[in-house]
Order: sequence, then structure tokens, then C-alpha cells
Amino acid sequence: MPDWRVLSRTMHAEQGYRPRDGYHNAAGRMVAPVVLDELHRLLPHYVIGLLPQGDDLVPVALLGVNSEENLYLREDGGWQVSYVPATLRGHPFALADGQSGNKALAIDAAYLTEAGQPLFTNGELDETAAQAMRFLQQYDQSRRATLAASQALQQAGVLSEWPLAVPLGEGHRRINGLYRVDEAALNELSAEAYAALRGEPMKLAYAQLYAISQVEQLSLLALRQGSVNAAGEASTIDAMFGEDDDELNFDFD
Repeated sequence: MPDWRVLSRTMHAEQGYRPRDGYHNAAGRMVAPVVLDELHRLLPHYVIGLLPQGDDLVPVALLGVNSEENLYLREDGGWQVSYVPATLRGHPFALADGQSGNKALAIDAAYLTEAGQPLFTNGELDETAAQAMRFLQQYDQSRRATLAASQALQQAGVLSEWPLAVPLGEGHRRINGLYRVDEAALNELSAEAYAALRGEPMKLAYAQLYAISQVEQLSLLALRQGSVNAAGEASTIDAMFGEDDDELNFDFD
């Protein structure tokens, strides 16, 4: 687990950091939380489901068919498809609670160095670190909006358990623990209840339904990388959340 250190103008004024080399931090991550702002980029590449976290259901992109497996991560740390979920792109930075109660920029201590990329320039965050801060703030804002949209769908009663079956060769790999939008329940809502979901809840609902078509892509990745030997077994997704994650690319577009 990362050892997060809140950045300080005094403690870290002379320190630098080692930029992340690829996405090795995503090794073993079967899912990645996703947010509303990136749904249009996720749809061509990922199966999206909802995973319980406390009393909430959080949207996630499915990255593997076995526990501690990431089929989208290449051995060299690169990514198999053109879009990497935003939650994986902030590392080695994250938002943390500062002393004043506001969110502050933190860094994984494993990336701190005496040289490398500067963290501060003339007492202020260096531009790259400041860019990371802005990206993480935008992500956090979208994360809260995404959670509100998911809660609205829960309250409307249109989310149901989804024992996903991923075809692998002559068998299937069953993945338990996910939830999905129940299209029949959505269509049976009263006009008033349906109208109440307009905007972000409906955006999330239809994104999840459309993303089901990417089960085929997930299956092809699994077959290509040898997960076919898991066919016929079942995998249960536990809570696998964290703020982990080639270049810094701090945008959703």
C-alpha cells in the first residue's frame, strides 16, 4: 500500500520525485472506480458494473476475470487500449486531508527523491505537481457527482445483482459481486420517477447498459493472456478500492 505524505513547502522544498514509469501500480487490480466525466471514453473498451462499497454502489471498470488480475496492463507497464481510467493516472499523487480540513496534495513516499522532478519552485507547487492537483480536484468533484447519480438509481430500485458470465473458450468465467442496471425495471418506472432520473443518473444508467457489449473484448483479452484455464470457476469481487495508478495525462479528453 502507498505511504502517502502530504506535501509541505518547508519539508519538501528541496525534494523532488520520480515520475511514475508506466502503470505498474495497477498490477493485480481487477477493477478500477470510474466517474461520470470519463464515461464517453470508457465505453469503447470496458465492461462497467457497480460494486458495493459500504451502503453505496460504486461504478467500476472491470479489468480482469480473476482475482488480482489486470488484463489491460502490459508487462512493460503500458496499457492495452487507448484510454486508461482516470483513477489510475494520478499516481504518485493523491488528495489527502490537510491540517486546515481542506484537501491537500499528497505523494507516495516511495517516489520521493533528492533530485528528480521538482515538487516546489519558488515556494509554490511546480507546474507539473500543480497540474496533478487540478486533475485530482476535478476527479474528486466528478467522483462525488457519480456517487450521487448511483444513489439516485439505487433509490429508484433499478439496480440488481449481476452474476456476470464471461465466455472463455468452451466454458464461462462467472464473476459474482457486481450490480447492473435492470433495464426492465428502468422501463417500468412511472413517468414521474423516470423524469426524476434525468441528467447524470440516466447518463450513468445507459452507459452501464451500453458497456455490457464490451464483455466480448474482455473475453478476448482473457483468452489471449491465458485466463481460459479459469473457465467454469467463479470469482467474487471484494472491495478493491484505492487511489493508485507513461506520462502524466491529466484530462478526461
